[in-house]
Amino acid sequence: MIQIWTAAQSRRFCTRRSSGLKESLRRIQPLPACFLITLLALIAAVGGPRPGQTIPDDVQDVLKKQALDKRLEVSTKLNPFFLHGDFDGDGRPDTAVMVKDKKTGKTGIAISNSATNKVFVVGAGTNLGTGGDSFDWADTFKLYPKKKPAGAKGPIMKGDGMVISSESGGGLIYWTGTRYAWRQHGD
Repeated sequence: MIQIWTAAQSRRFCTRRSSGLKESLRRIQPLPACFLITLLALIAAVGGPRPGQTIPDDVQDVLKKQALDKRLEVSTKLNPFFLHGDFDGDGRPDTAVMVKDKKTGKTGIAISNSATNKVFVVGAGTNLGTGGDSFDWADTFKLYPKKKPAGAKGPIMKGDGMVISSESGGGLIYWTGTRYAWRQHGD
Protein backbone atom coordinates (compact mmCIF):
# COMPACT_ATOMS: atom_id res chain seq x y z
CA MET A 1 0.00 0.00 0.00
CA ILE A 2 1.31 3.45 -0.91
CA GLN A 3 1.13 6.07 1.81
CA ILE A 4 0.75 9.67 0.70
CA TRP A 5 2.56 12.10 3.00
CA THR A 6 1.47 15.64 3.60
CA ALA A 7 4.01 18.45 3.41
CA ALA A 8 4.06 18.59 7.23
CA GLN A 9 4.85 14.85 7.46
CA SER A 10 7.68 15.27 4.93
CA ARG A 11 9.13 18.17 6.95
CA ARG A 12 8.95 16.18 10.18
CA PHE A 13 10.65 13.22 8.53
CA CYS A 14 13.39 15.34 7.06
CA THR A 15 14.16 17.18 10.30
CA ARG A 16 13.77 14.22 12.68
CA ARG A 17 16.99 13.22 14.42
CA SER A 18 16.03 9.84 15.87
CA SER A 19 18.82 7.32 16.32
CA GLY A 20 17.68 5.23 13.32
CA LEU A 21 17.58 8.17 10.95
CA LYS A 22 20.49 10.16 12.34
CA GLU A 23 23.13 8.11 10.59
CA SER A 24 21.20 8.05 7.29
CA LEU A 25 20.65 11.80 7.34
CA ARG A 26 24.36 12.42 7.86
CA ARG A 27 25.18 10.42 4.74
CA ILE A 28 22.74 12.23 2.48
CA GLN A 29 21.74 15.84 2.32
CA PRO A 30 18.32 16.44 3.96
CA LEU A 31 17.06 18.75 1.21
CA PRO A 32 17.46 16.24 -1.65
CA ALA A 33 15.89 13.53 0.54
CA CYS A 34 12.89 15.77 1.26
CA PHE A 35 12.57 16.61 -2.42
CA LEU A 36 12.68 12.93 -3.38
CA ILE A 37 10.04 11.96 -0.80
CA THR A 38 7.74 14.77 -1.93
CA LEU A 39 8.26 13.90 -5.62
CA LEU A 40 7.47 10.22 -5.03
CA ALA A 41 4.31 11.16 -3.10
CA LEU A 42 3.14 13.38 -5.97
CA ILE A 43 3.82 10.69 -8.57
CA ALA A 44 1.83 8.16 -6.53
CA ALA A 45 -1.10 10.58 -6.24
CA VAL A 46 -1.37 11.33 -9.98
CA GLY A 47 -3.86 8.57 -10.64
CA GLY A 48 -2.23 6.18 -13.07
CA PRO A 49 -2.18 2.46 -12.48
CA ARG A 50 0.14 1.66 -9.61
CA PRO A 51 2.82 -1.04 -9.85
CA GLY A 52 1.27 -4.41 -9.14
CA GLN A 53 -2.25 -3.05 -9.52
CA THR A 54 -4.48 -5.24 -11.65
CA ILE A 55 -7.33 -3.71 -13.61
CA PRO A 56 -10.09 -6.31 -14.05
CA ASP A 57 -10.71 -7.49 -17.61
CA ASP A 58 -14.36 -6.38 -17.58
CA VAL A 59 -13.25 -2.86 -16.65
CA GLN A 60 -10.67 -2.76 -19.46
CA ASP A 61 -13.29 -4.14 -21.87
CA VAL A 62 -15.51 -1.10 -21.23
CA LEU A 63 -12.99 1.15 -22.99
CA LYS A 64 -12.41 -1.28 -25.86
CA LYS A 65 -16.09 -1.04 -26.80
CA GLN A 66 -16.75 1.63 -29.37
CA ALA A 67 -12.94 2.13 -29.64
CA LEU A 68 -13.00 4.47 -26.63
CA ASP A 69 -9.54 3.27 -25.60
CA LYS A 70 -8.10 5.51 -28.34
CA ARG A 71 -9.43 8.61 -26.55
CA LEU A 72 -9.76 7.52 -22.91
CA GLU A 73 -7.70 5.64 -20.34
CA VAL A 74 -8.66 4.16 -16.97
CA SER A 75 -8.10 6.59 -14.09
CA THR A 76 -7.25 5.06 -10.72
CA LYS A 77 -7.24 8.44 -8.97
CA LEU A 78 -10.20 7.39 -6.80
CA ASN A 79 -10.67 4.20 -4.85
CA PRO A 80 -12.77 2.48 -5.96
CA PHE A 81 -12.18 3.53 -9.57
CA PHE A 82 -14.92 1.25 -10.93
CA LEU A 83 -18.39 0.15 -9.83
CA HIS A 84 -20.73 -2.69 -10.73
CA GLY A 85 -24.47 -2.09 -10.47
CA ASP A 86 -27.70 -2.31 -12.41
CA PHE A 87 -27.49 1.28 -13.67
CA ASP A 88 -30.11 0.99 -16.43
CA GLY A 89 -32.58 -1.10 -14.39
CA ASP A 90 -32.72 -4.11 -16.73
CA GLY A 91 -31.72 -6.61 -14.03
CA ARG A 92 -28.28 -7.21 -15.56
CA PRO A 93 -24.99 -5.97 -14.05
CA ASP A 94 -23.44 -2.90 -15.68
CA THR A 95 -19.96 -1.46 -15.20
CA ALA A 96 -18.91 2.15 -14.55
CA VAL A 97 -15.22 3.06 -14.63
CA MET A 98 -13.39 6.32 -13.92
CA VAL A 99 -11.62 7.51 -17.06
CA LYS A 100 -9.34 10.31 -18.18
CA ASP A 101 -9.25 11.92 -21.62
CA LYS A 102 -5.76 11.34 -23.03
CA LYS A 103 -5.53 14.79 -24.68
CA THR A 104 -7.23 17.12 -22.18
CA GLY A 105 -6.66 15.23 -18.92
CA LYS A 106 -10.33 15.75 -17.96
CA THR A 107 -11.78 12.94 -15.87
CA GLY A 108 -15.17 11.33 -16.20
CA ILE A 109 -17.02 8.03 -16.11
CA ALA A 110 -17.54 5.46 -18.87
CA ILE A 111 -20.70 3.45 -18.18
CA SER A 112 -21.32 0.19 -20.04
CA ASN A 113 -24.97 -0.85 -20.17
CA SER A 114 -24.89 -4.62 -20.55
CA ALA A 115 -28.30 -4.98 -22.25
CA THR A 116 -27.45 -2.67 -25.16
CA ASN A 117 -23.67 -3.24 -25.03
CA LYS A 118 -23.35 0.53 -25.45
CA VAL A 119 -20.97 2.74 -23.48
CA PHE A 120 -22.00 6.21 -22.30
CA VAL A 121 -19.36 8.73 -21.26
CA VAL A 122 -20.14 11.50 -18.77
CA GLY A 123 -17.47 14.04 -17.91
CA ALA A 124 -14.06 13.54 -19.60
CA GLY A 125 -14.98 16.44 -21.87
CA THR A 126 -18.66 15.48 -22.24
CA ASN A 127 -20.97 17.87 -20.38
CA LEU A 128 -23.41 16.43 -17.82
CA GLY A 129 -25.63 19.39 -16.96
CA THR A 130 -24.54 21.21 -13.81
CA GLY A 131 -22.11 18.34 -13.15
CA GLY A 132 -19.83 19.82 -15.81
CA ASP A 133 -17.48 18.13 -18.25
CA SER A 134 -14.81 16.98 -15.79
CA PHE A 135 -14.82 15.33 -12.38
CA ASP A 136 -11.26 16.35 -11.47
CA TRP A 137 -12.59 17.85 -8.23
CA ALA A 138 -14.07 14.57 -6.94
CA ASP A 139 -12.66 12.53 -4.08
CA THR A 140 -15.51 10.00 -3.72
CA PHE A 141 -17.08 7.59 -6.22
CA LYS A 142 -19.64 5.12 -4.88
CA LEU A 143 -22.75 3.15 -5.70
CA TYR A 144 -26.16 4.63 -4.86
CA PRO A 145 -28.62 1.70 -4.77
CA LYS A 146 -32.05 2.09 -6.32
CA LYS A 147 -33.60 0.67 -3.16
CA LYS A 148 -33.68 3.63 -0.82
CA PRO A 149 -34.83 3.63 2.81
CA ALA A 150 -38.50 4.44 3.36
CA GLY A 151 -39.10 8.18 3.25
CA ALA A 152 -35.83 8.97 1.43
CA LYS A 153 -36.17 11.69 -1.19
CA GLY A 154 -34.53 11.64 -4.57
CA PRO A 155 -35.18 11.29 -8.26
CA ILE A 156 -37.12 8.37 -9.71
CA MET A 157 -34.39 6.14 -11.00
CA LYS A 158 -34.64 3.18 -13.40
CA GLY A 159 -31.70 1.45 -11.70
CA ASP A 160 -28.79 2.07 -9.36
CA GLY A 161 -27.03 5.42 -9.42
CA MET A 162 -23.51 6.66 -8.82
CA VAL A 163 -22.51 9.33 -6.32
CA ILE A 164 -19.51 11.46 -7.17
CA SER A 165 -18.59 14.06 -4.60
CA SER A 166 -16.03 16.08 -2.69
CA GLU A 167 -16.11 17.79 0.71
CA SER A 168 -17.98 20.75 -0.76
CA GLY A 169 -20.64 18.91 -2.73
CA GLY A 170 -21.27 16.63 -5.64
CA GLY A 171 -24.10 14.84 -7.28
CA LEU A 172 -25.95 11.72 -8.25
CA ILE A 173 -25.62 10.25 -11.74
CA TYR A 174 -28.58 8.09 -12.78
CA TRP A 175 -30.26 6.59 -15.86
CA THR A 176 -33.52 8.24 -16.96
CA GLY A 177 -34.42 5.55 -19.51
CA THR A 178 -32.79 7.38 -22.43
CA ARG A 179 -29.68 9.07 -21.00
CA TYR A 180 -27.64 9.63 -17.86
CA ALA A 181 -28.61 12.68 -15.81
CA TRP A 182 -27.08 14.66 -12.94
CA ARG A 183 -28.79 15.69 -9.69
CA GLN A 184 -26.80 18.22 -7.69
CA HIS A 185 -26.09 17.69 -3.97
CA GLY A 186 -24.43 20.34 -1.80
CA ASP A 187 -22.78 23.41 -3.33
